Amino acid sequence: MKRLPEKTTLRAPEAWSADGDDAPAFLSRVENDHFSLGEAHADAWDFIVEGGKKSIDGTTGRPRREARRRDARKSKATQRRRSKP
Repeated sequence: MKRLPEKTTLRAPEAWSADGDDAPAFLSRVENDHFSLGEAHADAWDFIVEGGKKSIDGTTGRPRREARRRDARKSKATQRRRSKP
């Protein structure tokens, strides 16, 4: 596998973090060697962060729906047992 020359890889972050005539900056520097998506891509960044939070919290909707269904089944079973003399 061929690699990019070091000269190119060192210049890429600088090129990607500067606004150009053809497009806004793709990256913004957070710290020395840490980057985030550029300000022009804030919507995409928010989408990624929100998806990560949902993944961590398990709040994508499916677990809640499954829990409600399970609880409803338990409730119906309990009601059937109580209604019998």
